[in-house]
Amino acid sequence: MDGLKRVLIFLPLIALAFKMPPAEKLVDLRIGSYTFTNRLQYEVITSGEQEISLQITHESGKVIHREKRMLYGEAYLELDASDFPKGIYSITVTCQRTEIMIKTEKI
Repeated sequence: MDGLKRVLIFLPLIALAFKMPPAEKLVDLRIGSYTFTNRLQYEVITSGEQEISLQITHESGKVIHREKRMLYGEAYLELDASDFPKGIYSITVTCQRTEIMIKTEKI
């Protein structure tokens, strides 16, 4: 067996990295202005038909408005806010396990 040679086989390891394309947003929330007076206007965009929960909370912690509804695509929504006290508000939209929140101010 003196004739046997040792052979070293070198196989380079190749690491492949790739990015998954971003998943389509399930829900999005937009407002036209970060201040409002008597009409609170906002837009909720869903991917297909989705049930959303909407909550509007004053900076004091008091929930001013709460609703659930089915939406499909873009929905331009508006609330009469003439009875809302002045201050900072959080608009929170929840769809499945996705939650989006925007702050706005009644002046």
